[in-house]
Formats: sequence, C-alpha cells, structure tokens
Amino acid sequence: RLIRRAASASAEAGARFIQAVVEPEGRSPLARAIARAGMERLAVLAYLRRKVTAADARTARPKGIVWKRWTPWRRRKFARTIARTYEESLDCPAMAGLRTADDALATHRATGVFRAGAWHLALEAREAVGVVLVNALEGRGDLVYLGVVPEARGRGIGRALVAEAIRDTARMGLVALGVAVDTQNGPAWRLYARAGFKEVRRRLVFFVPRMRLESPGFVPAAP
Repeated sequence: RLIRRAASASAEAGARFIQAVVEPEGRSPLARAIARAGMERLAVLAYLRRKVTAADARTARPKGIVWKRWTPWRRRKFARTIARTYEESLDCPAMAGLRTADDALATHRATGVFRAGAWHLALEAREAVGVVLVNALEGRGDLVYLGVVPEARGRGIGRALVAEAIRDTARMGLVALGVAVDTQNGPAWRLYARAGFKEVRRRLVFFVPRMRLESPGFVPAAP
C-alpha cells in the first residue's frame, strides 16, 4: 500500500511514469513487494566500470567527426538528437514514448554533478549523428547517456562516443568511468566490453506509467 500510495502521489505531482530500482530478482523482498503493488519489470541494469588514467586524456580523436559542447543555445539541438537516438533503440524499449527528450535532459543534468564541458554532440557533414553526456559522481565519471541516430549505427560512431567519454573523464581528473546498461542490449554490451568496461553490480528496474495508475480499472496484484 505504501508503495502504491507513493507512486500515486508522484503521478499527481505530474510525473509521466514512476520507477523503482532494487536488488536483482530473487534477492530482495522489496522487489516482490513492488511487483505486487502493480509496477512492471522494465529491465535488469548492469553497472559497468572502467579505470581511467591521465594518458586517456591525450588519445587522438577520430577524423571526420566534429564535436560540439553543450551550451544553453544548443539545448534544442541536443534534445532533437537525443529524441532521434531513441528510435529503434534496444535500451529499455518499454520506455518508448513515456518521456520526452526534454524530460531526459532534465534527468541527466540532475544526475551527479553536471559538467557542461563533458556533454557533446558528434557531427558528420554538419549533421548530428550521436550524443554523449558525462557527469561527475562520487569521485568518478558517470556516462549518463550515449546514443547514435539510426542511420549512423554500425559505422563506429558508438566507439568514438565512448572514447570521447573516457577522454572527458580523464580531463576532469577522475580515475574511473561508470555506465549502466540494459542487459538485453547486446550491441551496447559489446561496445563497452571492447572499451575495457567490467561489470561491478546489477539492479532490477520496475516502472508504471502514470496513465496506468490513473486508469479506473487498475488494481495491483494481490499479495
């Protein structure tokens, strides 16, 4: 009841969806309670980490890509690019359509310590092909978002974005970079593994859309 009451209060406050992150399936009574409260399983997230050294700041950028840092007047460009990267994404696909790119930008800025100099658009032939956002969190870099637009996938843009995130982390003087990945997203797993990331923990994510909470017929599962 407490979980459902908290979710309903969040919905009344204007949240588009409510999310809970707990220990993996089978290890947490809280996960079972959340499921009984009517929240759906969204994904299992793997938290990956990679050591970063000062030498990483000096690695060469790939040719053919122009990097544009975050500025307030580029906000719309960042939002549009993020929206494009959601198309046909394998990262938590059940979230499709539940939040806007502006919602995502606000969430990413609020994660850890916002570092404008570590937020980049990647451009080819003046067209945005990807975005990478790194903040500082608990003494390390936190890769809060990385995405490639559909028509640019499979061309090495993802590798360039990861390399940029590592460089930015090193430039901030931080010694590690972390990222959370949907365990069902095979391409992302391979991308980060090739870049030297190792898994350190997992979490189970539940969610419920506001429209479902507001539905007159919505009844949580019985205990």
